[in-house]
Amino acid sequence: MSWPLLLSLLGALLLAGLWRELSTKACLNPSPKGYQPPPALPEAAELRVLIVGDQGSGDEKQAQVARAMEVVAAAQGCDLVLLLGDNFIQQGIKDLEDPQINSKFELMYRLDRPFYAVLGNHDFKGNWRAQIDLTQALARWRMPGSTYFFEAGPVAFYGLNTTCSLCSIFSLFKKTQKPWRIAFGHHPMVSTGRHGGMLGLEQWVIAKSGVQAYLSGHHHFLEHIRLENLDQITSGAGGTNLNETKERHHPGKEFYLLDHGFVWARFTQTEASYHFYDKEAQERYQFSRQLG
Repeated sequence: MSWPLLLSLLGALLLAGLWRELSTKACLNPSPKGYQPPPALPEAAELRVLIVGDQGSGDEKQAQVARAMEVVAAAQGCDLVLLLGDNFIQQGIKDLEDPQINSKFELMYRLDRPFYAVLGNHDFKGNWRAQIDLTQALARWRMPGSTYFFEAGPVAFYGLNTTCSLCSIFSLFKKTQKPWRIAFGHHPMVSTGRHGGMLGLEQWVIAKSGVQAYLSGHHHFLEHIRLENLDQITSGAGGTNLNETKERHHPGKEFYLLDHGFVWARFTQTEASYHFYDKEAQERYQFSRQLG
């Protein structure tokens, strides 16, 4: 075999391997053909959002958090829900007929609101494409791509695929006229949890993008870390086991709770407030930010 032919074959193999890797991690960002998600409250002056991650266990812990979310939604209002990944623990779903779709989502959450989801590491153990296809199959489910953007009320939301973050985070520079720019993905920028955070380059790009808050799961607790230009909020206690072994130090840490729960947020044209609730629907911490 000649050297040019050998090099050509090696190049083809490398390209094929790279293509498989990009596809496996959803870096190519497929979306349902012809689907355009409906607008979410484009003229609303305020927006109320429930934020929960790592919820898809299907057991009583998830059900308890789901009931607490209903209590807070009834008392405080809710316009939409953000699901921060690991939607179907432990192995994701196989297809659109997977019974987990009913047990861990449809029957688990009774709120008649749109649920905007991103993919977590456990979701990639199954057929992650099926979760995107659910967008057309379920009335409440929203995942128009592995990375996507939508606006609601005074907020622009950037849904990230943090399993392929270097291909995803540059979408944060998409322009908007909304006063609030909020990113949400599965893996945190920084955290005191055992899994740690993102690489320095990833953190730098997110900080430079101008988003005011980054919402994530992955760590099974509730946490708020104040960074120089934004707030890192971890809400990864939506239903799976609490398995942290050590709470680490971070100079910007404002709140940490190793318990099941979720976050409720309210956005107006000038203020964003975040409220952290436990599984009994008891508020444990809150903070707010003003524009300007």
